[in-house]
Amino acid sequence: MDNKGNAYVTGFTDSVDFPTEEAFQPDNVNEDVFVTKLSRDGEELIYSTFLGGSEAEEGRAIAVDGKGNAYITGDTESTDNFPITKQAFQTENLGLADAFVAKLSPDGAELLYATFLGGSEDDAGEGIAVDGKGNAYIMDPDSSAQLR
Repeated sequence: MDNKGNAYVTGFTDSVDFPTEEAFQPDNVNEDVFVTKLSRDGEELIYSTFLGGSEAEEGRAIAVDGKGNAYITGDTESTDNFPITKQAFQTENLGLADAFVAKLSPDGAELLYATFLGGSEDDAGEGIAVDGKGNAYIMDPDSSAQLR
């Protein structure tokens, strides 16, 4: 929830008719993450977008900073077309599945950053928190890592 009471939801879907609005990625490629922002009363879809590549992805956690930027973590099996930004911390998926961390603008139309986070085994971001400086803290079941 942001400081205006808007709700943010993430997960994953196979549906090609999942509702999108003001989307960074309007089309579901293959079991993609969805990120949705609803008005405080739940009556308006402010934005809803997909985030994914040609393989399966799961959105597992979401956090919002004071400016309304959404931070998403989960896992991806995509190696060549997951939307990683140019100056990413890690530009390659090193295992069958790697964790990812992404940041969307308050209107959901711009991917501010996205990176893989993982090694040669399977990795997944299970939780995420953001501090007052915009640092994202990611948790996976076996360890924790900080990404700034």
